Amino acid sequence: MRIKWWMIVMAVVLLFPLSIGFSVWQGIREIQQMEVYDVSMAEIADGTYTGRQDTTGIKVEVSVDVSDGRIAAIDILEHENGRGSDAEVIVDDVIAAQSLSVDSISGATLSSTVILKAVEEALLQTSN
Repeated sequence: MRIKWWMIVMAVVLLFPLSIGFSVWQGIREIQQMEVYDVSMAEIADGTYTGRQDTTGIKVEVSVDVSDGRIAAIDILEHENGRGSDAEVIVDDVIAAQSLSVDSISGATLSSTVILKAVEEALLQTSN
């Protein structure tokens, strides 16, 4: 009986890291396949809009202020990530360019993509 329990414990110990690794790989793949589309500001009414992206490993919620047909401010309300907090400066690039077609932050590409996707979601919800 002891051998069977020992084998079960060893199987769990060996399979647990594999399942975590698969989950992380799946999350990375999910984000890499995301496409961020630019949004025409001409169609966006003034106001404050929120957007959220919840992927495996990275969660982002943003608030986007639109004034006079321009993105006036983007506040990151939530950003759960591994080491991707450096990506938060991407909102400054979006505001400066008035576009979601900006380069990702080096070393924080996945978080950059998820932040941009959350901003896109916020802006797209205004046309629904």
